[in-house]
Amino acid sequence: MRQPIVADDGGISRKRQTTCSIEAILRFLKNKGYAAMTSNDAGLFICNYVYYQSLRFAEQKGHKSLFVHVPLFSTINEETDAIRRISLGGHCIDLLNIKRFK
Repeated sequence: MRQPIVADDGGISRKRQTTCSIEAILRFLKNKGYAAMTSNDAGLFICNYVYYQSLRFAEQKGHKSLFVHVPLFSTINEETDAIRRISLGGHCIDLLNIKRFK
């Protein structure tokens, strides 16, 4: 039986969505060489719970929230992964500071 993440939010039909400019972020990441794509599915367990709660918190506090899945570690080597994480982290900071994404 399906259960809502937060019962007080109105049942399983309650949906929350990011207020971030997804298309602008996607273009930015693709222009930086990332094989990025959008998705409407955060998963079915922990990822979905974390994303829902972050969207709920952001909505209550007037903040923004976005969930990002990254490739499995087994799909790229360790050195490439380390470089990608450092680079992506820097780009995420850039995204937070660019007004067009707000």
